[in-house]
Amino acid sequence: SSSSSSSSPSPSSSSPSPCLHHLKDTAALFCGSAYVRYLAVFQMSFGYGQTFADSYLNSEIVVQSLGLSSVGWVSAMIPTTAAVASPVVTYWGKSKTSKRFWLVTGSLMFAFVGIIAIVFDKQQLISAKWWISVMYVLLGIGRGVFENTGKATIVDFYPNENAASAFSNMLLWSGFAFGLAFLSSAYLSQRMLASVLTALGVVAAVCIVCAFKSYFSSSSSSSTTTT
Repeated sequence: SSSSSSSSPSPSSSSPSPCLHHLKDTAALFCGSAYVRYLAVFQMSFGYGQTFADSYLNSEIVVQSLGLSSVGWVSAMIPTTAAVASPVVTYWGKSKTSKRFWLVTGSLMFAFVGIIAIVFDKQQLISAKWWISVMYVLLGIGRGVFENTGKATIVDFYPNENAASAFSNMLLWSGFAFGLAFLSSAYLSQRMLASVLTALGVVAAVCIVCAFKSYFSSSSSSSTTTT
């Protein structure tokens, strides 16, 4: 009995770890589902936009314009605006069509922030004083859409066992954009950073439209087949 027990492999050594299994499922869903790839662009625009504010606007604009003591107040505008926008987005975003509208709107909020930073140079933004808060309010609206409609859409697209992998992709791509924006802020100019954010926002809006078009098409095909 001792020899048989020693020769049989333990469950932990024969099966992959839960972490590796989950990573495999996350990668498989990204490669196999167009919805995830479409939504990933929106998630990246969110991550890049938030870090653009944290790593560039706060340190390069707000500190010089309003002083170090004001950074906390200005930064708080993003979560505060998101909290105020959340009930509105939730109430008016219950249908699939309205969710598409809000996701496109959120994407364009990030693009508008980038456009502002392209049109106005660093010194002009510094001279704007508290008007810089407009950019933080736009980012807050985008964050409110991300936290509410963005997550609700994932549940709509994946109401089954793939939901966990879909949310993992959300964290993966928003986190990737966080890191990308943080690292690039030390090497790229304001207009370059803003151009990337604008491009992400515009492409995200297009991808959202494509995602819902594909979703509505597949849903109508399934209902036709059922009938």
